[in-house]
Amino acid sequence: MIKFLDSLSFACGAAGFLTAAVILFFQIVQWLKLGAWIPATVWDAFVHFGWDYPFVTWLGVQKVIDFIMESSLGITSIIIGVIAAFFLNKLAREAESEDAGKRLNQ
Repeated sequence: MIKFLDSLSFACGAAGFLTAAVILFFQIVQWLKLGAWIPATVWDAFVHFGWDYPFVTWLGVQKVIDFIMESSLGITSIIIGVIAAFFLNKLAREAESEDAGKRLNQ
């Protein structure tokens, strides 16, 4: 279980960086073809997948959502990957300490 969580943690972090690299590569190719930089935002990904814009009644939460939707897709994918990797790594460390505690009690 611990090795699986470690591997999953690494995969999430790597996937975030790989996704950002692919997005950047796509933007560079578009820039070379068109001569203009095409920004890729989180909202562009929502449109691509046919998802609706999220609306909430709390004004502060809506401002946070608006900020995220206007953010760079590459940077957001890195942040999501790093956060997921951090939490999975933390789960692996907790499972490791529980496993070590069980071995000491035997």
